[in-house]
Amino acid sequence: GGPEASVACQAYQSRPVLLGLPVVCNLLAAAITALITWLLVRGVKESAEQLRALVAHEVSRGVPAGRIVVAGFSQGGAIALYEGLRHPVRLAGILALSTFLVEADTLPAEASAANRDVPILQVHGEYDPMIPMALAEWSRDRLVELGHDVAWREYPMQHEVCAEELAAISEWL
Repeated sequence: GGPEASVACQAYQSRPVLLGLPVVCNLLAAAITALITWLLVRGVKESAEQLRALVAHEVSRGVPAGRIVVAGFSQGGAIALYEGLRHPVRLAGILALSTFLVEADTLPAEASAANRDVPILQVHGEYDPMIPMALAEWSRDRLVELGHDVAWREYPMQHEVCAEELAAISEWL
């Protein structure tokens, strides 16, 4: 697997915490990281259920699933990747903007055969302070390792959308 979340902790020596019990900062950082990851994954899964319902609603209105692109920015992009790659019916594509891959370890077992080769456009800002470039690149590399069709674009921007990015999205669509 790869990084889902991380917590930096300056001190590594034991500290007395609660009833004088020593706690090593590394253990505390690991526990906080696990909690953040659990909360993030839980939220993504709940939101993915809502996205699945939205896609089903559009299909019930007569829009073929094969003409639907799921898209998201930041955590919305994580939701688009999570659901899009697991969606049981073929989609037109996944647009993942300034985002990262959640639950990469479970993806090989949970990925839908229908969307194994769905086109993915992943875009990221070189100076994004919210989602580090390294995490976005790791996400891209993991998707490619798993055989997914990822088109990658990066722009000299922060956690935002720029005109060049919109032009690339328009071309990709």
